[in-house]
Amino acid sequence: MDLTTFSKTMLDDCITVMSENHLFDIEATRKKFKEPIPSETKKHASEFEKVVNCFCDIMLVNLNTCLDESDGKHDGRIAALALSCCMIDTFAGFYAGSRLDDKNVGKNWKLFVEKYLPQYLGLPPNKQILYTGLRCKLLHNFSEGVEGDGKLVGAIDLIGGEAPAGYKFESAGRYTIYVTTFVRDVVEAITTYLKDVLAGKTVTIECRLDENLKKHFKDFGILEIKPAVSSAFSPKTIADASKDTSAGSTSGKVS
Repeated sequence: MDLTTFSKTMLDDCITVMSENHLFDIEATRKKFKEPIPSETKKHASEFEKVVNCFCDIMLVNLNTCLDESDGKHDGRIAALALSCCMIDTFAGFYAGSRLDDKNVGKNWKLFVEKYLPQYLGLPPNKQILYTGLRCKLLHNFSEGVEGDGKLVGAIDLIGGEAPAGYKFESAGRYTIYVTTFVRDVVEAITTYLKDVLAGKTVTIECRLDENLKKHFKDFGILEIKPAVSSAFSPKTIADASKDTSAGSTSGKVS
């Protein structure tokens, strides 16, 4: 399937029917990918298809599950926040075309945020507080904030739900993240990036986004949902075989 065809159908089977409680609507996402595709971009259709499938089948589905508060009992917003950080990491790698020997994880994250999430840049010296104070602290230590000289020099207040009108990431030296708004912004940033890949845009004059995606994919791949394969060694089959062996032990045959 070339990318022209894929761009019209790639999201058809990605997500099950969204209920009114789900934040992300697959139909709305699908519309953002319907545009003419440059012929050069078609060379990387297979890798791109798998990346988009993971974005839809796994990432968005899990975000919807985490943010579904329909039962009034479960709150998965911190899980959604952590997953969003992982998603930025993932697509920063695709954006930069990083390889296995690349030691620039932090640099790639920062480049992606500067390009697609500039509203979350902090003030000097904490311009990249989203990386140091959220991503690293949350994923490695289940905490937040930036420490310097033994004291907290930058903190991030985490608030559930959507941000109010006029919201700014930084205010009076403090940083605030409204989790649902942040997750939505991350999904929109990744959607914009994928549209840029489809359009054959460049990172630099010498480097195309689709080529970088293929380079990163070659070394790292991405999670895929594969259909379950029935096994001849399922628990039931093994139990039945054991009974048959005992019953037919004199002949040594298993029926």
